[in-house]
Amino acid sequence: MFTSMKIRVILALFVLLPISLFSQKITEKADAAFKAGQYIKAIDLYRNAYSKLTEEIDIKGKIAYKVGICFRVLSKPELAELWFAKAVELKYPNPLSYLYYAEALRQDQKYDEAIEQYVNYKKIVPNDERIEAGLKSCHIAKKWEINPSKYKIVNNAYLNTDKSDFALTFADSAETQIVFTSCFHDSTDIKINGSTGQPLARLFSSTKDSKGVWSTPNLLNESINSDGEQGSPSISSDFKEMYFTRCINSELTNNTCKIYLSKKNGDVWGDAEQLKVLSIAFDTFAVVQPAISPNGLKLYFSTNIPKGLGGYDIWYVERKTIYDKWGDPINAGEIINTKGDEMYPYVRYDNTFFFSSNGHHGMGGLDIFRINKDPKNKDQIVNLMYPMNSTMDDFGIVYEKNAERGFLSSNRKGSKGYDDIWQFTLPPIHFNVSGFLKNEALGTPIKNCKIKLIGNDGNVSEYETDSLGAYHFSLKPSTNYVVMASLKGFLNGKAKISTDGLEENKEFKTDIFMSPLDIPVELPNVLYDLGKWDLRPESIVSLEKMVELMNDNPNIIVELSSHTDAHPISKMTNVELSQKRAQSVVDFLIKKGIDTARLVPKGYGETRPRKVDRKIAFLYPFLPEETVLTKDYIEKMPADKRDIAHQINRRTEFKVISTNYSKVK
Repeated sequence: MFTSMKIRVILALFVLLPISLFSQKITEKADAAFKAGQYIKAIDLYRNAYSKLTEEIDIKGKIAYKVGICFRVLSKPELAELWFAKAVELKYPNPLSYLYYAEALRQDQKYDEAIEQYVNYKKIVPNDERIEAGLKSCHIAKKWEINPSKYKIVNNAYLNTDKSDFALTFADSAETQIVFTSCFHDSTDIKINGSTGQPLARLFSSTKDSKGVWSTPNLLNESINSDGEQGSPSISSDFKEMYFTRCINSELTNNTCKIYLSKKNGDVWGDAEQLKVLSIAFDTFAVVQPAISPNGLKLYFSTNIPKGLGGYDIWYVERKTIYDKWGDPINAGEIINTKGDEMYPYVRYDNTFFFSSNGHHGMGGLDIFRINKDPKNKDQIVNLMYPMNSTMDDFGIVYEKNAERGFLSSNRKGSKGYDDIWQFTLPPIHFNVSGFLKNEALGTPIKNCKIKLIGNDGNVSEYETDSLGAYHFSLKPSTNYVVMASLKGFLNGKAKISTDGLEENKEFKTDIFMSPLDIPVELPNVLYDLGKWDLRPESIVSLEKMVELMNDNPNIIVELSSHTDAHPISKMTNVELSQKRAQSVVDFLIKKGIDTARLVPKGYGETRPRKVDRKIAFLYPFLPEETVLTKDYIEKMPADKRDIAHQINRRTEFKVISTNYSKVK
């Protein structure tokens, strides 16, 4: 099934109700055209029959419903909406009239009216999962249209005609040549797709001049454009191979659409040969919309074979080198594929994966999605939102190399033809991170230290802190970063930053702290109840950071020490209590996967009172720097200051006692 090469599998099963012989006679030809998938012809015949009827409400309701179905399949929601409204008004007894009416209203951006019809349908068919999906789409669309992303979308007037024009790929390294799909035909001797009423789709090329103007499209040679339909090209990164879809005939119900490969001989594309990516057992199923990866070792495609998760799923095949044969097909998995249809895979130059789907939540129709890595490096689906997506079908995205601009295909409002090629661009957004590298124990700057900025896109940048310990990096959009500092005599320090999902300029201010190896460092907010050693919930955040520090410095062994104030307790000595508290910290770290050989618990009780450092003196000006908070010193202080001094003595610290840990294998 071709239907503008989008393979829109949206024609749902509907209930055929008993009708009179008269009804059968007046709609006989129209029903035959409808059954054959000749929707343009069926519309004309149904309309003609409708105009001849006066009182035959049941027959008129059936005709209105089927005309609505025709326009639904042809992605003409404004006309489908009109005819489904007639079917509802005429009380046509098929409940899908309400559902399809709601979906047409939603696609026509009449969200409140659509919600009303979804509710009406729910009264009749309460458990249809499409109801909640449709309602969610209405709410999402309203929200995103009020707060759109920063992308700018414009129709490409140079390439679009009053027919379907869509699904392009770049054909040269300068990105001044493209190959795309079009149903345009300048001859009277043309073959028509019986489903869409348009000429059969073929592949065209166009070249952009120095002023950015695209040339009049040229039809590719006969080695590419056969008697059937061609479309959805994907050209390898060396621009020597072109993968595309070819359908042997144009009937809507056919499954003769397969992937073909053509290799370039000089400036001419050679004869195309069918690419066998599925076993012979699946010859009766469609294999469409190829997408070759930048390294040429993975080929994605969409197919409706029954081993998938839904209607059309995205699959791929792999090979070890470009000279090897393709391996067995692999389903792209449930993160990508749904019960709906996943189509138009595309792999950007940086290996970011994009696809279109009507199964994931979005604005409706086909939405464009990409796969991002979350902070834990797991795949997550991201909707490109409005205006990259609309309530109509949005698909066939392609990016210019090293730029946040490119092309997509859509039949959204404002299209010149059935489907149009649209250009998008993201105005420059500036992200920066700056801060100071500081000594964790003293709060002093660390100068002349190299800091690395590591992005999940694989890029690494370096910066050396100045005399004030300052650093600065520029950041890319949609990227997760780790800022890592390493210096002899210190534990590694790091900070995490993400620009993913940000659409406004932003300056990150992030200080990075490094713990010296020779000075104990306090773990803040590690708290216990009076006389007890069980960790309180407030302690978890600090201890989780300790786990991260141990993982970032896998060669260290640390002493975890607990200290009390000088107040005695009744059931045990302060040293015994502090030893139990230190062990509680060690037990927590062991449960988090830290090797017990790297952890030494030590309770000092009140025997090691705190020396006031620069940080403490700054927070409490009444405590002179270098003062040791002994019991005698504290007792001489004013009463309102003693509790503060005792609290400073109550602490949990860690100190590196070795940097030679090596896990025994």
